[in-house]
Amino acid sequence: MFDLCGRVARSIANYYISFERAGTGYVVRRKYPPDSSDVYAARILEFGFTCCTERRVGEDFVIVFTDERGTLEFVFCHWPNDQVILCLASGLPWFGCFHGLLDIIWRNDLYRDSRWHVLHPFLSRLMTTGPPPPSVDHVTCSDPFSISRHIKFRIPTSNSPHNLKYVMEYYNALDTSLWIHIFVWLESKPMKNSLVPSERIVFSYFAWFCCYFIETSLS
Repeated sequence: MFDLCGRVARSIANYYISFERAGTGYVVRRKYPPDSSDVYAARILEFGFTCCTERRVGEDFVIVFTDERGTLEFVFCHWPNDQVILCLASGLPWFGCFHGLLDIIWRNDLYRDSRWHVLHPFLSRLMTTGPPPPSVDHVTCSDPFSISRHIKFRIPTSNSPHNLKYVMEYYNALDTSLWIHIFVWLESKPMKNSLVPSERIVFSYFAWFCCYFIETSLS
């Protein structure tokens, strides 16, 4: 369980990764900051599609990672077609906000190399700006095409904690047979060993809108 209204984060966003199609899989197209660990991209690809036997495009989804200290990281993913996957990571559970940001990146082709001069300062501001005080019900971002214009996104507060449009849409749209598949898969999933700390799937009763991963070190 986590606090939807929490503001404990140094910045609005932690990192950005875009993937492009390469044969039957995906490879990193760009990551920012450029020195971000390769583990971030690897675990998104490993866990982002684990619960589905058939990959479907035109979807938004969230992956939640947590470490042994209980620190949460939310990776918001936008999969508009079978050629591109866009991801923004944050310590803040602002689902509508981050999917809105990813939609801006996608609709304006900012993920393309030719638009990097526009996307770069936009991402830099997200990663150097801290969250607003708990009483504020919106976050303001500079328009990527004009720093003098601003874009507002609603975020949860203690007075309005259920501003979860994307979560409810996902919950209402997901087919019952897919829920059954998810639960059966989670029951049968063994502990895995790999070069990175071992991961095990944990499905929270509240986290029906995302895949929830706990990273623990094995001796």
